[in-house]
Amino acid sequence: MINLTYYFDPKDDSHERIETEIQQAQEKYEFHVTRIDVTKDLELYKDFGPIPLIKVGPYTLQEEITFQQILVAVGAASDRDKNLRMIGDPHYEKKVDKGKKLTNSDKITMVVSKHYMFLFNFVVFLYVGLPFLAPILMNYGLQTPARVIYTIYRPLCHQLTFRSFFIFGEQYFYPRELANVPDVISYEEYFHQDVIDLQFARDFLGNEHTGYKLALCERDMALYGSFLLFGILFQLSARRIKKIPWYIWILFGIFPMGIDGSSQLFGMLPLDLPAWMLIRESTPFLRVLTGGLFGITTAWYLYPMVEDTMKDARKMLTQKKSYIEQSKQENIV
Repeated sequence: MINLTYYFDPKDDSHERIETEIQQAQEKYEFHVTRIDVTKDLELYKDFGPIPLIKVGPYTLQEEITFQQILVAVGAASDRDKNLRMIGDPHYEKKVDKGKKLTNSDKITMVVSKHYMFLFNFVVFLYVGLPFLAPILMNYGLQTPARVIYTIYRPLCHQLTFRSFFIFGEQYFYPRELANVPDVISYEEYFHQDVIDLQFARDFLGNEHTGYKLALCERDMALYGSFLLFGILFQLSARRIKKIPWYIWILFGIFPMGIDGSSQLFGMLPLDLPAWMLIRESTPFLRVLTGGLFGITTAWYLYPMVEDTMKDARKMLTQKKSYIEQSKQENIV
């Protein structure tokens, strides 16, 4: 027997009419009706667009629903069901049987679909927080656990001294002379390196004078920090923030960071390059700005898409749960 799912708001003017027309359609076709009052579930009520809505098989009726539309949709779904059963489609039979049981996987999916942002934010918080913990541990003489954190993040970030933040020291950063940052001691001046030793710049973790560097570089800290910030805002908004267009993401997220990062490449080469070639080093401010823009626009682009997927899962599982509960009451399942 096919199932017709009727999503309704009891206060809607058309509710009683549609209810009557569904009952009249049952006189012509045999089908089960699952009725879902969307106002009883705040999450479900927010997720839906125009109500009333009817789903029967692969067909959807919405807004101005007529008796004729119900008959056509139910008839088409009935014919489709008979044909698929007649040819013995094993995938269809399996799908029908699966729809009659609420599995543990379904229950887990429902919980995750409602609380996934808390999980995402917690993971990003740990990812951003541990790089801060490493210099704190170093400052208090706990070098072994601190070095474990630095080692974990090493494959994920270059950890170069002149592109990282420091805490507990004389300065918050030690940029290269090429960056032209005023009122700070440059990396070359502090470490007495006319030619930068990249391996040393990566391995140096800090001391009591310089302070100790974070386990992620300046740009990465801004990137993941802004990712976390938007995730918190998205969660506080009840996941209602809409996705930005892809071209906004590219224009304000990918493009600035790509230009700022790639334009530094020639400045790292120990060669006598021609004067016309761009030789520069980004500043801590620009790294934070471009990294932050990339992080927040990426989250703004991706999280609403994830929410759309989770929303579909919640709708499907709510429909399935209601069908099973109502069918048991009618001794159908």
